[in-house]
Amino acid sequence: MSKSRRNALVATLVVLTLGGAVWWWFSSGPDIPTPELSKLSKGARALIQKAQDEVKEHPKSALAWGALGMALMAHELRDDALPSLKQAEALSTQESKWPYLQALIHLQKGETDLALTLLQRAVEKPVHASDAPHLRLARFYLETGQNDRAAKEYLKLIQNEVSHPRAILGLARARAEEDVDEAIELLKNCQESRYAQKEAHQLLAELLFRKGEKEDAKEAQSKAEALREDIAWPDPIQEELENMKSSLHHLTREYQRLMSIGDGSGAQEVLRKAEQTYPELYWLVEGRMALQKGDAVRAESAFRKGIESNPAYVENRNALAL
Repeated sequence: MSKSRRNALVATLVVLTLGGAVWWWFSSGPDIPTPELSKLSKGARALIQKAQDEVKEHPKSALAWGALGMALMAHELRDDALPSLKQAEALSTQESKWPYLQALIHLQKGETDLALTLLQRAVEKPVHASDAPHLRLARFYLETGQNDRAAKEYLKLIQNEVSHPRAILGLARARAEEDVDEAIELLKNCQESRYAQKEAHQLLAELLFRKGEKEDAKEAQSKAEALREDIAWPDPIQEELENMKSSLHHLTREYQRLMSIGDGSGAQEVLRKAEQTYPELYWLVEGRMALQKGDAVRAESAFRKGIESNPAYVENRNALAL
C-alpha cells in the first residue's frame, strides 16, 4: 500500500471514529419519557411538553433533564420522573439536588432503603442548593431510631449556621434519650424562632414532665398551645417543585389576594394570563362575577365550562354546588 493511500485510510478512520464519538455523545442516555398526559390540565401538559422539547434540543443538559424530571414529579408521574432525574445527576455529578429529588420519590413510594442511599449520596455532593438534603437525612435517622447519626447530621448544619433553629431542635430530639438536661438547654436556643418555637415548647413540656417538673411542663405546654404553627423552613428545591405543581393554585390565590386589596387591574392581568393556559380559573371568575350581577344562568354556564376544561379543579364544582 502506497504512503498516500495509507494516509487517506488513516484519515478516513479518524473521521469515522470522531463521527462515532459525536453520535454516541448525542444519542446516549435514556429515552425521553412520554407518559399519558390527557388527564392533566392544559397548563400541566404545556409545562411537561415544553420540558420535553428542551431535552430534545439540549440532550446533554443536566438542567433540561432535571426540569423535565421535576415537571413529571410535580404532577405525580413519579416513575416517569426517575430516569430524567438520574440522567440529570449523571450529567451534573457535583450537585445534591438530583439525588435528593430521587430520594423524595422513593420515600413517597415507601422504598426507604433506596431513599436512604440517595440521601446519603446527596449530602456528600459539594454543590448544595439548600440544606434540605441534610435535614431530610437527619430526620430519616431520627425516625428510625438512629439518634447518634441524626445528631451528627444536625451538628454539621449547626457548624455552618450556628443559630439554625431546625437543626438545633432536631439535635435536641436526638440527644433527649441520652441527656434530658442537654436537650432542654439546646431548646433555649430555638424556642423563640418562628421556624421552631411551637415544636420546641412541645418538646420542652415532654422533657420537663419526664423529669417530674409537672408545673413547668404545664406552663411549657400552655405556651405551645397558644403559639401558631411553626413556619416551614425554606427549601428552594421543594418550592420550585410546588411552583410547578401548583401554578394554577398560585394564580388563584394571587387573583384573590389582588381583589382583596382592591387592585382590580392587577387581578385582571392575572386573569388574562390564566385565560389561555388555565381556562378553569377564567371560567371560575366569570361565574362569580355573573353571580354578583344576579345572573345565575350565566354563572352556572361558566362553572360548567370550567369543570369541562379541568374536572380535577374542584373550585368550579364547589361553586356550582352552592
